[in-house]
Amino acid sequence: MTHSITTVDDLRWLLTHTHGFRGGQITDVHVAKRRMFDEESGRDVMVESTVTVLIRYSSNGILRVAKLSMQAVSDLSLFEQDGGDWVIVGGIQVELSEEKLRFWFDPHGNLYVVCEEALFEEVSLSHPGAERETAGEQWVFQAACGEAPASTGC
Repeated sequence: MTHSITTVDDLRWLLTHTHGFRGGQITDVHVAKRRMFDEESGRDVMVESTVTVLIRYSSNGILRVAKLSMQAVSDLSLFEQDGGDWVIVGGIQVELSEEKLRFWFDPHGNLYVVCEEALFEEVSLSHPGAERETAGEQWVFQAACGEAPASTGC
């Protein structure tokens, strides 16, 4: 499933769908900066930054893996102190102000992103993470929208 996040209604949907990623864990943070050569000044200038956060979380007994790609990033705080671990998400905070999205992934602001838009992508795994080792089979369902396919035969 993929969902674009640009409005207050989109933020409301994100928080409702993910339950604020409560109890989730950030597994990866990627920062990409694109630069272009400006012939007039003779130097590279930054064109755009994108921050991508991968989060594993459980909702309604289903393990989910979400990728939140925040585009046109204008502010980023990524701070980790010795012994501090901000990868456990107690619940994110979000706001839309002056046409900018603001995401706080922890209450202390150690991972904070301001961007113009975000793209939410998610894959749901068919069993909770605790049963992962004992599961005989694993099914992954991914669709642009709609209900998950039935487990009965055709």
